[in-house]
Amino acid sequence: MAAEKSTNSNASRSTRSISENATKSTKGKTDKSDVVSPKFREQMIAEAAYFKALNRDFQGDYCVEDWLEAEAEIDNSIKGG
Repeated sequence: MAAEKSTNSNASRSTRSISENATKSTKGKTDKSDVVSPKFREQMIAEAAYFKALNRDFQGDYCVEDWLEAEAEIDNSIKGG
């Protein structure tokens, strides 16, 4: 149980720091060079989806759900939400 809590907090921290960095680079700027690239966005989503599966110990076939949830979370954080 303690290991699971540690894994959950590490996953949250990792996803949060990635999304915070993306948000910092896009907030209040209009220069298109400061917008998160599609490749970096996809990398952040893949990483967040991986941690969702890891938190479940990769049990079940939820890869699509993990991806869609991660995509929504990352897109929301990029938009500054």
